Amino acid sequence: MKKVIIFCCIFLSATIFIGCSDKNTSTEEIVWDVEIPYQLDLSSVAYTPVTPADTITVQWKAITVENRLEIWDTITDVALDLPVWEFDQIETTTVWALTWYTVIYSVPSLDTPVCTLQTRQIDLAWKERPLHNFVIVSHDTPFALKRFSTDNKIYNAKPLSDSRRKEFALSNGLYMNEYNLMARAIIIVDDNLEVLYVDYADEVTDAVDLLNAFAFLKELP
Repeated sequence: MKKVIIFCCIFLSATIFIGCSDKNTSTEEIVWDVEIPYQLDLSSVAYTPVTPADTITVQWKAITVENRLEIWDTITDVALDLPVWEFDQIETTTVWALTWYTVIYSVPSLDTPVCTLQTRQIDLAWKERPLHNFVIVSHDTPFALKRFSTDNKIYNAKPLSDSRRKEFALSNGLYMNEYNLMARAIIIVDDNLEVLYVDYADEVTDAVDLLNAFAFLKELP
């Protein structure tokens, strides 16, 4: 009988200890949601001319991006893939098919935190300039772009894929030789595909200055 009583006391004590431990752990594991500011404040932005950096880096190591775009260059228009669910549904388009001013945001992949953040910001910023085109070009596959656009509710910007050929990056000074991926940059072209504005991210893992690009866009007729 004593053994039974001792066993019951030990069991009851263990149960109380575990219950308290679980309660404390669950309290400590609470993670408060933090609202990310996707909406850019474009009300008081001012344009500053861009000064190109001598080198582009990834994690502060210099990389090779040949023939970088400059003002008044004409971008080489090549076929880019539209987002689709299946490989047998792939269709292509070109920047030339768009009219008026087009903002091109080039990124290595939309599935990275900075690219995701800035793509959402660009998508929302379209509401300020609805007559202009906002294009996101990356080396994600068309299927990844479709999933990303659906999951992140990208309705206004046009994600396009350069993954199969890499022609857009190679032809327009956006190709990172060491990574076989697109560099991060924001470019504004007119309907003749002439470059009116170009800004490369000096450090590819950092955000590019979207506010300055939109300030320039506001000055266009």
